[in-house]
Amino acid sequence: MSDIRPRDVLDFWFKETPSEKRFTTDPALDAQIRARFEEAWRLGCAGKLEDWENEPNGALALIVLFDQFPRNMFRGHGEAFASDALARDVPGGLYIGHVKVEGGPATLRHQEHAPIALGEGTYRVRRQRELEPKDAVIVAD
Repeated sequence: MSDIRPRDVLDFWFKETPSEKRFTTDPALDAQIRARFEEAWRLGCAGKLEDWENEPNGALALIVLFDQFPRNMFRGHGEAFASDALARDVPGGLYIGHVKVEGGPATLRHQEHAPIALGEGTYRVRRQRELEPKDAVIVAD
């Protein structure tokens, strides 16, 4: 199992890698990312790094690992986009569910926020803090 931790990913991407190199084609950087992080990426794709979401900055590290690193590791190949859905789903623990609004507008009311008008559609409800599902209420207008 990989010894890579979230801090390793974040330090590499945000401290060790100059910003002007992050989004350009650089075969040397691609090779460095592949050598250092491919094993962690594969473990993450297999669901073996889910505990990172519980660590400080772990969710951000997973997003970099799933979204940016494959672009470098597998440049020019379909595998570069293989973990995009995983990157989008990383903050799963921050969501308390989905709300579907049908038949006209509705209002989301919460004790700490001004009411928010919602049109028809499906919305993902995100926690701002440690809230329970009972703390957010959808009221049809």
